[in-house]
Amino acid sequence: MDIDGVTSIGQMNQVVLAGGPVEKTSDSNTLLNQGSVTQKLILGDKYGSIHILDVSRKLVLDKLAIPHYDGRRITNISTAVLQWVDTRLIYAAVVARGSPVITVVCFKHNENRFHTLYTLNVCPTLENPDSLE
Repeated sequence: MDIDGVTSIGQMNQVVLAGGPVEKTSDSNTLLNQGSVTQKLILGDKYGSIHILDVSRKLVLDKLAIPHYDGRRITNISTAVLQWVDTRLIYAAVVARGSPVITVVCFKHNENRFHTLYTLNVCPTLENPDSLE
């Protein structure tokens, strides 16, 4: 992946359990220190794709080309991390320039494959929401 094409970087937020966020401690057995989520980044590029990057191995783990964002610059990535059974679920809301569509994707921390969950059109009354004008 060419670093010049990166337009947005989303770092994983802290883990959230039913009781609220997990506190950071110096103990190495806490949820935050077991295969740290912060070693992974979600990158958005200027072609409408998002990537999972493992910073520790300097390796792109998965790429997802979002159909509604073809040729559009990813402008914002917002994430939430939830503890689920023995793994973490990372949800990301992705927004592209000039598009009224918000795409919500998810991946498991152990699997590292994107799954598209929702596509929300925030302006459904537009005649042609895919036009760049």
